[in-house]
Amino acid sequence: MFLLFDPERGELVHASPGLWDLLGFSRKRFPLHWKHLAEFVHPEDRGDLEAEDIRVAAPRDFCFRIINTKREVKWIQAEVVPIPCRTGRTSLLALRISDITERVKRDADLKRLTAKALYAQEDERMRIARDLHDSVAQNLSALTLNLEAALVDQSNTLSPAGRELLRHAITSARECMAETRRIVMGLRPTHLDDLGLSAAINYLVREYVNDLDGDVMISNDTSFDDKNLDDTRKIVLFRVLQEALNNIRRHSDADEIDISLQEKGGEILLTIRDNGSGFDPRESPASLGLETMRERLELVSGYLLVREMNRGGVEINAVMPAKQNEVDH
Repeated sequence: MFLLFDPERGELVHASPGLWDLLGFSRKRFPLHWKHLAEFVHPEDRGDLEAEDIRVAAPRDFCFRIINTKREVKWIQAEVVPIPCRTGRTSLLALRISDITERVKRDADLKRLTAKALYAQEDERMRIARDLHDSVAQNLSALTLNLEAALVDQSNTLSPAGRELLRHAITSARECMAETRRIVMGLRPTHLDDLGLSAAINYLVREYVNDLDGDVMISNDTSFDDKNLDDTRKIVLFRVLQEALNNIRRHSDADEIDISLQEKGGEILLTIRDNGSGFDPRESPASLGLETMRERLELVSGYLLVREMNRGGVEINAVMPAKQNEVDH
């Protein structure tokens, strides 16, 4: 649908017939004046629409909701194009109006499906982590203790080769137990559930440094009071940081990483900077995990900002509201 608007007189000089169907009328019912259309705008969107100021002669597009005469809520996308007169002054504004209600509904359905999939993934991670901890880790611990006891009790009867073999078995059992615990922490960090987000991040950072044999220096400023954060936000922040560190390890070759977590202006901001080789976020492959980070953040009405820094390396900012919204449930 197309509308022609006179910004000086505040009048609509032309409107496509589809406008009346959109508003819920069977035929044209009133003079074409902008104030009449404005009355259909959803009360929650009127402030944003007034801020756009339709009379400003600048190309732009924006979205808002209307409530038609049938009490149906419709999502509208409006594209504004100035039409200059011969003197160069804008005489009319052309508005292209599109009903994007179905697209918004599809996007909302997709978001809900994505949320269910990610929540199911977290539940499955928790179940597997619990099974590994309660069965494999406990059995490995018992095996290690039994082997150590056997080495002490049978030390005089075993040959030197037998004692060496037993010591090797004890070492292998300990390594296997440590690896199992590492897998459990990767699946579902118990620190997150027991001690909070800051403790879980500190553990993640220590493990990252240990895995690289100390060849990386990490500045970690995450002394953040997370008592008001719900569990969903905590796990989202943890997973974003986990994925970011994995990306740095696989692709960046960075030896300096700065991590900060803070609350500012009603938002939670997690920032990860590195001095690695960097990449162009617009051209990076999906394998970098950026889409997964974005999907997780969108579950809590958050967003992801990625930029390549001038001095080299990448800065990742994960932003989310400090308080849970109803739409996040």
